[in-house]
Amino acid sequence: MDESTKVWMRNLVDLAVRGTGEMNVYDEAMLEARPEWALPQRLLVGKVRPQMDPHAFHWFICGEVPLDYLPGNVATSPREALRHFAMKWQLDAERSTDEELSHALVENAEAIYALADDERAWQA
Repeated sequence: MDESTKVWMRNLVDLAVRGTGEMNVYDEAMLEARPEWALPQRLLVGKVRPQMDPHAFHWFICGEVPLDYLPGNVATSPREALRHFAMKWQLDAERSTDEELSHALVENAEAIYALADDERAWQA
């Protein structure tokens, strides 16, 4: 992994940690976060958890999509998490009264769902 990708990932992990308070995911000061899967320079899926509770965590997604979180128990892998984010965003789009926001949510949902289905993205 090149240095620019490492910096990009570190910045997004930091963003995900800062966002937990703003989005009412965690209000604790001591959090741990780590990337789980990335499409470098485009998309990062990771986990964030309270430092004192190694079993509780949330998935996060960020990059070219808005920062968002899901409870850890909804997915067992980053690929499954992508599918859940896609479903969440589709539902959010249906509930939204903002047409522009709905359109963006649907576009992002369709893009990450397609990515989750693309075997090439998941080969080691």
